[in-house]
Amino acid sequence: MMSERLRKVLEFVSTVHYLCAVLGMDFLSTVTEVRPSLDESTGVQSKSISTDTLSRLAKSVLALKENNKKRPQKAEVEVERLDNLKKRRMKLITVKKQAKLEQIHGHAHIEIYLEAARGKMLEMIDRGMLSLLS
Repeated sequence: MMSERLRKVLEFVSTVHYLCAVLGMDFLSTVTEVRPSLDESTGVQSKSISTDTLSRLAKSVLALKENNKKRPQKAEVEVERLDNLKKRRMKLITVKKQAKLEQIHGHAHIEIYLEAARGKMLEMIDRGMLSLLS
């Protein structure tokens, strides 16, 4: 029968393995940082199951979980940054195209009022309702 300490060590090691896989980290180097004897190639009998090992494994799991939580937040920030960049670029393109249209109409002596249309298009870009692909 497996001791409670060994069961906890194996549970923590399993969690570290899972989180390392999710985060794309090297499991072996992560777990051996906690305790070199946790290297699976050395066998279950040589695993250190001291209170210190349990504590260090728990801290490692918490750190990996925190890292896992921060990743989506970083991705969300990056997505927002890219959305803002896209909006700025679309506004710039819109203004340039309308200026070109105004120039063409001016050479053809056609009087048009593009200011209202420009304002509406910029507002639609801000709302995310206008895309360059549509």
